[in-house]
Amino acid sequence: ISLALGNPMTLEFNHPEILAMVAASIIAALVAVDARSNWLEGAMLIAVYLILGIGFFFLPAMM
Repeated sequence: ISLALGNPMTLEFNHPEILAMVAASIIAALVAVDARSNWLEGAMLIAVYLILGIGFFFLPAMM
């Protein structure tokens, strides 16, 4: 779609972005492995989302 619109999308990720995707994938797999969920696992997913969001909000200032 991006080529048709004239704005090519590159898939270049820096190290923090790759680490965040790997960590989120591992945590999501750990939550989904038993095919059941409870409020604590949901809270864990929300906490991971908040931690990653806050981390990426302050990331440009760190680099």
